Amino acid sequence: MLFLNLSQLLSSYEILLMNLHNILETAESNYISPSIVGIVFSSVTLIAAVSAATVIDRFGRKILMIISSFLTALCLLAVSVYFHMKYLEYDLSHISWLPTVAVMAYAVSFKFGLGIVPIVLTSEIFAPKMKAIGMTLADGMYVVSSIGALQLYFFLRDAYGIHVPFYLFSFCTFLAGPYVWLFVPETKGKTLDEIQNVLKEPRILMIGRRG
Repeated sequence: MLFLNLSQLLSSYEILLMNLHNILETAESNYISPSIVGIVFSSVTLIAAVSAATVIDRFGRKILMIISSFLTALCLLAVSVYFHMKYLEYDLSHISWLPTVAVMAYAVSFKFGLGIVPIVLTSEIFAPKMKAIGMTLADGMYVVSSIGALQLYFFLRDAYGIHVPFYLFSFCTFLAGPYVWLFVPETKGKTLDEIQNVLKEPRILMIGRRG
């Protein structure tokens, strides 16, 4: 669960949420203002979150997490490449829409997996008597790690350029996909006892297993 919670943070959702206006101002889009994008981003995020809640039991936690990791990483990579080219002083006026589109796609892909699955898994793997403690510890770690991720973003942005932290976040988010495939069991439709039994098995044996 530690890695899954970290994957949420290192996918840069909190960073985008808190710095979206400044990030898009840096992108210098010719098509839409950062203020409007912020409103649309919040709306898209809300719709995606509600939609994700309706499909997570249909498709399962694992596949949503894997797909979300790869798509979210691609969105972050698109933002990284755009800012890198801008840093190298290429004329990007003809594709200044790219960061806005990538951010919107990011909101959807994040909420359909990375944004919801770790929360659901945290509630499923702990026994009732440990659930409150486990979720409290997870929330506390999330808050502390959020501060660390923000500080890392600001440091890398100021020291090396805004494209560098997004390259890092894209890479870390991509790694979440193989990790989930190798080590995270599918908990859809399982009782607590079944989940606990699966967790006791060697993680490498979960490759290719269904249910």
